[in-house]
Amino acid sequence: MPWATDAPAGAGGDPLGWVNYGVMGLLIVGLVTGLFWVKPSVDNIKAERDRALAERDKADEQRDAMAFTFQKELLPVLTKFLTTTEALLPLLQRMVDRAGGDHT
Repeated sequence: MPWATDAPAGAGGDPLGWVNYGVMGLLIVGLVTGLFWVKPSVDNIKAERDRALAERDKADEQRDAMAFTFQKELLPVLTKFLTTTEALLPLLQRMVDRAGGDHT
């Protein structure tokens, strides 16, 4: 069985020796030696963040436009509808009372 002291000092090129580092050790050794490159992953994360922020800004603009439309156009129509309904309800009630109510 070979011991750690039996290995030559510059034996970092042996892939089977890297197994002794474990998964995290292999990852660190791979990063140090340049086998793994994390810059594209970091760039992808930054691009995803920028896309999400742009979508959020667009959603905020749409929300503000909907609120403006509701206040300027739909709210007056709704108010007129409620006023008309309030005015018609007593008239309709009197018509039902004069007709004799419900004949079921």
